[in-house]
Amino acid sequence: MAGIPEYVWQGLGCEDLLMTVGKQQPPAYPWGFYASDDFVLSSAGVHLWFGSLDELCVFLVEGEALVYELEGDELKEIGEELRPIAEQIARGELSLTEAIAPLNQALKGLSCIEWIGTFQELATGNTEYAHLARMDYLGCDEESPLSAVPVIPEDGIGVFAEFISSWRL
Repeated sequence: MAGIPEYVWQGLGCEDLLMTVGKQQPPAYPWGFYASDDFVLSSAGVHLWFGSLDELCVFLVEGEALVYELEGDELKEIGEELRPIAEQIARGELSLTEAIAPLNQALKGLSCIEWIGTFQELATGNTEYAHLARMDYLGCDEESPLSAVPVIPEDGIGVFAEFISSWRL
């Protein structure tokens, strides 16, 4: 994880940060997460995509709290809570799935990460979130067993990426 700005969104304010990261879409940006507001009645959420695992980890530390327009000590405190988790992810000491609970604990009251992983995992993986994404995309019946949800073929990846960019907004 770098300390010197190396990603185009680093150093931007909230609005510009969201606009810049929001333009990053799979499959060109294969690492991502889905987060929503951490409010009981909230339905606002977004997939954010990054070019590398390192960029995703740097965003978790430097960008995620900015989305909620935190400043000063609050921003610094959350960054300090997120940094060791992101560093463990970057070093491969903590899987992305295992990271969700400690990330959400650090972001409590702001954001709730429901999924974190790769676009390829959404297209072909066996996680519940990947199955739900493909079920919605393919128009499968909600009663369909997860094992019956097919993977997205290589020639369908582009259209699936477009679907994911607006799924669950």
